[in-house]
Formats: sequence, C-alpha cells, structure tokens
Amino acid sequence: MWNFVDEKNNWLQLILALLMSWTLAGCMITVQLLDEGSESAPSLEPSLPTPSRLKATQVVGQPDFNTNLQALHGFGIGDPTYLSQVVIGNKLVVADSQGHRILIYNQIPSSNGAPADRVIGQVAPSSLIVASTSAYTLNEPRGLATDGTKLVVADTKNHRVLIYNSLPTDNFAKADVVIGQTNFTTNTSASPPTASTLYHPSAVAIHDGKLYICDTSNHRILVFNTIPTTNGASASFVLGQTSFTTKIANSAGSPDANLNAPEGISASDNIIYVSDTGNHRVLIWLNPITANAQAANHVLGQPNFNGTSPNAGGGSTPSSSSARSPRHSFIQNNSLFLADPGNNRVLIWSPLPITSNIAANYVIGQTAMTSAAANQGSTPTSRTLNLPRSLFATSTHLFIGDDSNFRSMMYTLPITAHNVAANHTVGQPDFTSNLSANTGTILNGNSFYWPRDSKVVGNKLFVADYLNNRVLIYNTVPLNQEQPNIVVGQASMATRSAANPPSAISLNKPNSVASDGNILVIADFNNSRVLIYDPIPTVDGAAASVVLGQATMTTRNLNFGGPSASSIGNPYHVELCGGKLIITDYYNHRVMIYNSIPSTNNAPADVILGQPNTASISSGMSPARMKNPYASLCINNGEKLAISDAFNHRVLIWNTFPSVTGQPADIVLGQINFYNNAANSDTNGIGGVVSARSLNIPRGLAMTSSGKFIVLDGGNSRILVYNKLPTENLQAADLVIGQPDFTSNTPNKNGLDNESIGKPIHLSTSGNNLWVTDDLNNRILKFEIPSQ
Repeated sequence: MWNFVDEKNNWLQLILALLMSWTLAGCMITVQLLDEGSESAPSLEPSLPTPSRLKATQVVGQPDFNTNLQALHGFGIGDPTYLSQVVIGNKLVVADSQGHRILIYNQIPSSNGAPADRVIGQVAPSSLIVASTSAYTLNEPRGLATDGTKLVVADTKNHRVLIYNSLPTDNFAKADVVIGQTNFTTNTSASPPTASTLYHPSAVAIHDGKLYICDTSNHRILVFNTIPTTNGASASFVLGQTSFTTKIANSAGSPDANLNAPEGISASDNIIYVSDTGNHRVLIWLNPITANAQAANHVLGQPNFNGTSPNAGGGSTPSSSSARSPRHSFIQNNSLFLADPGNNRVLIWSPLPITSNIAANYVIGQTAMTSAAANQGSTPTSRTLNLPRSLFATSTHLFIGDDSNFRSMMYTLPITAHNVAANHTVGQPDFTSNLSANTGTILNGNSFYWPRDSKVVGNKLFVADYLNNRVLIYNTVPLNQEQPNIVVGQASMATRSAANPPSAISLNKPNSVASDGNILVIADFNNSRVLIYDPIPTVDGAAASVVLGQATMTTRNLNFGGPSASSIGNPYHVELCGGKLIITDYYNHRVMIYNSIPSTNNAPADVILGQPNTASISSGMSPARMKNPYASLCINNGEKLAISDAFNHRVLIWNTFPSVTGQPADIVLGQINFYNNAANSDTNGIGGVVSARSLNIPRGLAMTSSGKFIVLDGGNSRILVYNKLPTENLQAADLVIGQPDFTSNTPNKNGLDNESIGKPIHLSTSGNNLWVTDDLNNRILKFEIPSQ
C-alpha cells in the first residue's frame, strides 16, 4: 500500500525540511506548519525515554527462538515470486526467491521431493528471513546464470548482482564480487541510474565471456563485455535506454529499441533474446551489442514492433505466436525455451527463431496453443503449470520453475509434442501437491504459515493461521510444542485449501479471532465476512452459527448488496467487549460496532466510525475519518476505544466509547495533529524520523492488566509500550520491544532470536503477558511486560 503525495506537497516538505535543519549565527531556526484550526503541537520533553531490551520467554509455531520454519520444512521451496534454476556439472541450483536463499542439490534429483544439500543466503536451512545486507545474505534472488564455473545471482530486492567465483560447497557461503553496489553492505537504488547501479535486477545471462543483466525497474539491459572481477563495475553498453542515466519505459527512441520492465534474457552465437515483459514480446538481436539503445532485428509475441498488447491483442486467449508477460528464456540444442506465465505455459521454438512473428512449435503446461488456464483449470499434475516464470536446460533435461505450484519440474529433452509430462518434481512429494516449503513432511497443527492473530482467553489459545486457511484452538496454552486440539476452517490438521464457493465450515485467509470464553468470532478476510461460532467448536471442521457481511454462508461478495451498515469489505480485526462486537472493516476505511452479538445473518452494525454515514466507504484524514484501519481496542470494558488507523500512520483514541456514527476521536498518537498523516512524522509533521513518538503503519493494540497501553508499530518492526493510556497528542512511548532503541526499525535487526521481531501483525494480552504474532518469522512470541 503506497501513500502518494502530490508534487506541490513534496516541494513544500523539502523546503520545510531544509528550513528545519538550517543553522544561522549559532541559532537553530525551527519551522512548524500547522493546519488552520488544528491543535498545537505538544511541547518537547527534555529527553526521550531510555529503552530497555525485553526478551520473549516463549515461542509457539517454531521449535526455538532461532528457527523460522515456513509452514512445513526448511529444505523445501517456499512461496516463490520467481523460482530460477541452473545446472553446473551435475548439480542443480535453485533460487528460492521468497525463502531469500539459493538451494544446491549435489546431484540432479532422480526422484520426487528430494531435499537440497546446501543453502546459500540463510544462516541455516530452516531460516527464511531477510537478514542485514552482506556478502552472505540474499533478498528475493530471482535470476541465476553460470559459465560452467562461476555462479551469478540476481539479488533482486538488494538491487545488486552477486558473483560466486565457484559453486559454493558450504552453507551460508560468501559471494566474491558485487555489481550494482560499491560494497556488500549497501542496497540502494540510484536515481538517476548510472552504468554501475541497478534497480530490481531480475535475470542474468552469460555468453562468450559477456555478462547481461535485466535491470528491470530501470527498463534496461546492461551489457558487460567481460564478467566483472571487482565490486561496483560499470557496464559497457545499455539497451532500452539512450544513456546510462535514463530509466523511463519505452524511451529508447523507436519501437524496435524500447524496453518495458524486461525480465528475461538468453544469448547464444551472438543471438540475444530479451523478454520485454511489459510489452508482452521477445526482442531478438542478431548482431553483437556495440552501441547504447541498439535496435533489435526481430520480434516474437507481436505481429510487429509497434504491438505491445497481451497475446498480440487477443487478451486472455493466446496463440502459438503470442505471449502474455513473458519472463525467463533459455537456449539449448538449437531451441529457444520461453516461460510465458501469463498463459501458464512454456513455449518451445525449434530451431531457433531468427525472424519476426514465428509461431512456436510446442507448448508445455497446456493441451493446445489456445489454452491458458492455470493447472489446465484443475489441480496440479505432471502435465500442468501455474505461473511458470523461469527455466533452464541442459542437453538432456529442461527445468521449469513452476512458481505458484511451489515446485521445479524436470522434463527429458527433446520435446516433440504438446503437453508432455514431467519426469520428476523438486519441492513437492508428488505431482499433485503444491504446499509451500514442503519436502514431504505432512502439514500438522504446529506448522504455521503467516499466522495473523492469536488470542489467549482463559486457558485457551486461538491462532489465525492465515495462509493455511484455518484457525487453531489449543485447550491449554502450549509450553512444549504441544499440538492444537481443534482446527476450524478445515476438516483436519492435514489440509489447508480454501473452498470456493465458501461454506459454513470453510475459511479463506482468516485474519483475526476473538472469544469471550463462550463464543468464537473469526474475521474471514478473503471471503469478506465475519463468522460467529456459538459455542466455541469442540470438533474439527465445525460449522459457523452466524455470518455477517453476507446473506448466506455460500456467498463471498465484497460489500454484499452495496455499502451499508451490514456490508463488509475485508474484515481485518474482530473484538468482543462487554457484550459488544467490533469489526475493523479495512477495505471500507471504517470500524463497525454492534451493541450486542448478532444472532441473525447479515445483521447491520449500530455505529460506524471513520465514515459520515453507513453508505460512505472513502478514505479520509480528520478526527472522524480513517484510511485502512487495522485493529480496535476496547478499554475498561467499554469505557474508551482506540483504533489503529494504519495508513494515516496514527492511533486514534476516544475518551468516551462512541455511541453515534461518525463520532470524532479525542486524541491522536503518531501525528502532531489530526490533519497530518506522514509515516514516522515525530514532531516535524513531515515524516521520516523514527522515534519514541512516531508510527509507521500501526497494526495492533492491547492493554495489560496493570494498565500499560501497547501499540504494534508494524512498518517499524517494533512494539511500543506506554506506561499508561496516553492523554496527549503525539505522546512518547516508554519502552520499545523488537528494536535495540527508539530510532531503529530494521526487521530482525540483530538476527533471529528472542529479542527480534520480523514483521509483527497482531498482538494481544493475557494479564501482563503480551502475545505477538510475528508473521515474517512464522511464530508467536510471548513477552512478560513489567507491571511497574
């Protein structure tokens, strides 16, 4: 979610920032801009509170504080945006982008579900974190290339390419050379770019001693006439741009030289194929690159160089000569292999196409050239594909990164027919499974996949296991990796599918849970509904009693029947308080309050906050408006209310519990007044200052039994603790959890341990115990908050 500010405001903020830091004749000039009629900014305290490090005392969902098993097992394939692979000798190398790592198999697997032998980019096979940038770490690696000895990795989110002079033989190996950065510890993207910078490089290729890099977000290809041996090397030539300092899509001066987010490249015998992804085509160069913005000779996927529409204007219907967002390509055995993920297929030209608009000879993943459905409209098999974005070939085998099936598929070459079956799959135990991070271990109750909320009520622990489409119930809080007792949303602990259409027993990405010890309430986020179970389920797969936001249990319409007091967009959080039900309606920028627990389907709310009426669903910034609120906190059993107004980067507090629609808040945290909404604004009102007062996408709220007020500051990867409920705007917190100080905001700043937090999503309290759902690290942490 991005918060865009118009150009005028950007200039105003820049001028203010300069004025605020201008020192003249030994005096600091401070400028503060207040909206007309807005509140005065709070006075500055002499010094900020001194934070103390608080360690978690318990972890649920992981065997220890230093492990991050995503859903199942760490040697499997995670949840890839790209799944690139190469073969060096007889070794298979796979880029597991969302695992932020490279997997190395010492032999090309000859059976399904084989585990990797080495892991690069993570300190341990079970770790899947984004660690501090170094020569050892990776952040969404998307492309691989080799010359038979060196391994080259497109470390996409670190805006760099890493070179290993030989294939690593140890886990957590160190890279030898970095391109795109001057050293191994920086990960910036320069604007304007230069000949030595990168912005989201997604693919790499090596041919005839030259290195080619798809510098995707700069809409260009960088050509290095020799493979660099020193850090920060400059490219020899650029394609797609007229110079090294421009980066606008389709700005090379002519259609045959333009590029728009290229994400694939291959080369052989001075022939270069570039997947011009945003233009839905492949450009062909038949001559060596000797000049910037050199024009291509031919085009595939479009009838001519002027065409840029998906499937050559055919929309969702492909042909043998069209493409939809083509990605990686590879040349082998005088054939061109192209990943065409928008059509859920791989195309093969044999022999190599060297003129424009040639039809492909064969298709993998579909029964015909005119078919495009993921998994051929059904479930995975040995013949289907789901968003294949990368591929690699040896003289005898083709490897396809079948991204949304979380697997790498291996085929025997040559391919001489449509819709051939793969021989083996890596990352899954068989051809019909598509579990993330799975190497054959069966899904069970203690393996979370993006847990989004947890609540302790009495002795019970409830966990919203978001991407496993279920809620887990522990009859007693686990102390030693005990299994949950009940699963809601699934028939058993071993399943994770989301039914479509939904039913009274299904869930689709449950985001929040609430209970008063008698009933269970679940925010069924992707089904745009809230389910009420009365009583709390005691068997697996129990049916809900009441649905809110939909007329029946089998519909899942966003704002069913149109925006109203009974419609729901995407419910992000639910809370029970003194007989009331509070629903945070994220999509509709509002909070819904039911004065009693509904007993009928699609019941209307009694009070709406964040909107002037029940039919309004627009975002806003004032004491009475909101922008994507995340969570509510009912205080003192309904005496007061707090809301995390996430994308206004603030927390709103009502000193009396709201009783009418559109009631304005009384206090704001994270902003100098109700009319500012910059992230990390502190006392400057501009933003960009992480402090004890600032907030960046606050998500969760809680209060301990001793009266401490707690804010989950999601964008800053931390928890802020206030010794009591704040009574002033922009009040400073007294304690920070998850960071070493109030000015830090790096996820897992000092590594994965009992002091770190990756991506906190929800929190709750039981007494003075704080439970934090750490989404990035796939775990729930317990902190014991001091009562004094």
